[in-house]
Amino acid sequence: MCAARDGADYIGFGPVFPTLTKGDAGRPSGLEELRRVCAAVAIPVVAIGGIAAGNAGAVIAAGAAGVAVIAAVVRVPDSAAATRVLLRAITVLQRADDAWPRPHLTTPAGARGVTRE
Repeated sequence: MCAARDGADYIGFGPVFPTLTKGDAGRPSGLEELRRVCAAVAIPVVAIGGIAAGNAGAVIAAGAAGVAVIAAVVRVPDSAAATRVLLRAITVLQRADDAWPRPHLTTPAGARGVTRE
């Protein structure tokens, strides 16, 4: 939470779920902790760690402004198709959200982010 107070433009939060991509990512924080952090700060929270099409919607529903993925689109036979499925999983929820579009959908070039690990 200090990140927002210290002038960060966004917070990188993770890992949300178990991940094999980064061995030292630490223990998963889960959706409830993500929800708590998103509610407590006024800057966008970008979630990472074990996120794929099957759970990306829950991450957005918990309040994350976006997701960062690696394995979900790299460790599959068809990265383009996996990306489309992931995008559909989050945009369906985003369109249903009364507050959408969120004003912080994109991170400006040169933005100062803080990653919580």
